[in-house]
Amino acid sequence: MVREFERDISCFLNTDPRNRLLFYLTEYFCWYKDFSHACVCEKLRLEGGGISDDHTAYRLFVDHKYEVVFLAYWKDKELLRP
Repeated sequence: MVREFERDISCFLNTDPRNRLLFYLTEYFCWYKDFSHACVCEKLRLEGGGISDDHTAYRLFVDHKYEVVFLAYWKDKELLRP
């Protein structure tokens, strides 16, 4: 789960997996697996809602009662301005 996430986010951000920010992001992602009784990870492919094809998304089911969604995608800043 962690290696695939690290690879995907590294490709998405076009940076080395040893980059400090990427290291901490991956470590944080790993904590769900390390500090829960049960953690199931599912990679998602999202469509619609203005999300570009260039995205990475994961859903974690933690301890059979929590759901955590990680989504990263590129959005044009001009579209964010009122």
